Amino acid sequence: MKGNLQPPELVREMFDEAAGGGTVINAAGMARFLERFQGCDPSLSQSTASEIMSRLAPQGLDLTSFIHKFLLDPALNAAMLGTKKPSHDMTAPLSHYYIHTSHNSYLKGNQLTSKSCSSPIVLALRNGCRVIELDCWEHKGKVMVFHGGTLTRAVPFDVCVAAIKEHAFVASEYPVIVTIENHLPPALQQEAAKILRELVGDALYIPASETPPTEFLSPWELRRKIIISDKPPTEHLAKQRNVTKAAEAMAAASLHEEHPEVPKIPELQHLLYIYCAKPSEMKEAPVNGELVSTSTAIMANMSEPQLKKSVLSNPFSLIQYTKNNLGRMYPFGLRFDSSNADPMLAWSHGFQLAALNLQGKDRPCWVARGFFLGNGGCGYIKKPDCFLSDVPHDSNVKSTLKVRVLTGTDWHKRFDLFSKPDFYVKVAVHGVAADKLKKRTKVAHKTHHPNWETEVFEFPLTVPEIAVLRFEVWEHDRMRRDDFVGQACIPVPELEQGIRVVPLHSKRGEPRSSKLLCHFHHQ
Repeated sequence: MKGNLQPPELVREMFDEAAGGGTVINAAGMARFLERFQGCDPSLSQSTASEIMSRLAPQGLDLTSFIHKFLLDPALNAAMLGTKKPSHDMTAPLSHYYIHTSHNSYLKGNQLTSKSCSSPIVLALRNGCRVIELDCWEHKGKVMVFHGGTLTRAVPFDVCVAAIKEHAFVASEYPVIVTIENHLPPALQQEAAKILRELVGDALYIPASETPPTEFLSPWELRRKIIISDKPPTEHLAKQRNVTKAAEAMAAASLHEEHPEVPKIPELQHLLYIYCAKPSEMKEAPVNGELVSTSTAIMANMSEPQLKKSVLSNPFSLIQYTKNNLGRMYPFGLRFDSSNADPMLAWSHGFQLAALNLQGKDRPCWVARGFFLGNGGCGYIKKPDCFLSDVPHDSNVKSTLKVRVLTGTDWHKRFDLFSKPDFYVKVAVHGVAADKLKKRTKVAHKTHHPNWETEVFEFPLTVPEIAVLRFEVWEHDRMRRDDFVGQACIPVPELEQGIRVVPLHSKRGEPRSSKLLCHFHHQ
């Protein structure tokens, strides 16, 4: 199929200009291409071009080779080249960062009947997740982890802790937060504390004080440390009401009810660094109901219905509250299938932790994976200044992203047995409410090498720092549901200029051979 790919006209024009009208592009021509069309720093274009050409073809590349050996090679020309090193300032307090967060991290599947084990924890950590949640219960006299009140099968607490210790810093050296929902009697709390100390060892962060800090330490100060946080039992109780009553209104209301907490013994209390507040404990202004920061730094927990309600009433108070405190949004309890809420609901209102069922395969998971590719994939993304300001951010457009999907190729399977495929592409931006926009190409009928280069999509951005660009490729089927081909999500701040290749992934995030060739322009 590669040999039949017709060069998009834009590629042909740029090649001709870079090659000086010739049929072959050499190192000097490659340098011109990189500098004029790809946004390469002029001081680096010559050396970069020489390195590329010595690797690919010292004698030069014709147009076909230029496309297949260079433009379509993700190692040389990806839409996000990326780096393994964080580029953001990592010395601000934890509350100044979005943190890659999993929900019920131990579950392999749905929330009601699936198996609890350590493998989802390992996978999450190796993919850069920095917050692991463990629901701890007594089972046959031992500390076990499972989703209480359901048919999920249990896994020993020490197995989970050992997995966390072994894999915590494979993908990132920045801190891992272990959130423990404690349903244990005193004797087993003591056992849990002993397990944490013995298995985690020197990596366990033990705070100097047994009270919440006035300000959180920075990710830099907490490098290669495992931090312990608690989680209010009311969250679990609210979820059980969702199961039995199946009513969102009751689920939201139940979070405001008072329920007895399991008293923490000193051995476990000593290990807590991040203290969680129940909704009833979060202070509100008497007149307008805005959240009011206290003298200590804590973590506020809200379900997605609760957060939506707060967004409607006092959105700016959420941003102000999470300047010094952490905010965590968790999925609504009726999401038995391990589906997820849009993480941008949390991030665009200052909440740092959008807890996701990472075993899922829905769009929120794709967006989160793409978002946290930023900053070297370390699991921490610095909040933009507008979410740390004392005044609401304005709605002025800061930049406009122009996207052209030129073509697609290297499809990972045959989609129609008796005819050529009919591909189309969905292109969307996820971000603050003002920046959300969806586009779609026309269907390219009966071709393995679709061309959409005449369609230009513009995305005005008011907060480009947290925007994520999403691609979905589909194959149109007149008789049945359209076939999903692949998806890709890229953080806009790290999107490269010019003609770039976008490798596609499955719904679960596995890489596929299928790819798009696109043109990006920031203005």
